[in-house]
Amino acid sequence: TDTDYTPATRACGSGSDTVYNTIQAAHDAAALAAGDTLYLRGGTAYAITTIITLTKDGSSGNRINLWGYPDDARPVIDADALNGSSGTVDSAIYFNSADWWHLKKIEIKNAGYHGIAVFGTSSNNIFEWLDIHDNAQTSTNDGKGLVIFNTGANNLILNVDSHHNENGDFNDSDGFHLSTSGSGNVIRG
Repeated sequence: TDTDYTPATRACGSGSDTVYNTIQAAHDAAALAAGDTLYLRGGTAYAITTIITLTKDGSSGNRINLWGYPDDARPVIDADALNGSSGTVDSAIYFNSADWWHLKKIEIKNAGYHGIAVFGTSSNNIFEWLDIHDNAQTSTNDGKGLVIFNTGANNLILNVDSHHNENGDFNDSDGFHLSTSGSGNVIRG
């Protein structure tokens, strides 16, 4: 449908732009579909109190894009206020068998567990020019910047910085963790 959505407390643009108060509200909008772009305004800290759960699918040639706004500074998703006890609950962004997404030019920090958790059959996603850091703050046995589990395949991690993700015991912490039976996952740059 090629519509642009912007989660912000202020309007940005005109025409087909629609403004939502949260990233999750924009995702959950009935109109969000393959080919759409969800822009985050730069210089804005999106303080989340619940996990951002992505379940919708794009398609080949029509990804759903979650991008920092062009020419703006990189937006920040700050998960410091998340509280929970499982890997999915404490992750800032949780892909629940979501395919054909493209995340680009975003900073993700302070999640209790993982910055981004890719679960289920989540495949054909692109993670590009992200800065994922200081996650695993409440975990005692785990903590990654970006993790792919289960059967996710053909995901591309491109020019992503993932650093200072460390759990309370300073063990089992990683920038990236691929624990999937899916093939074709690539880390580049």
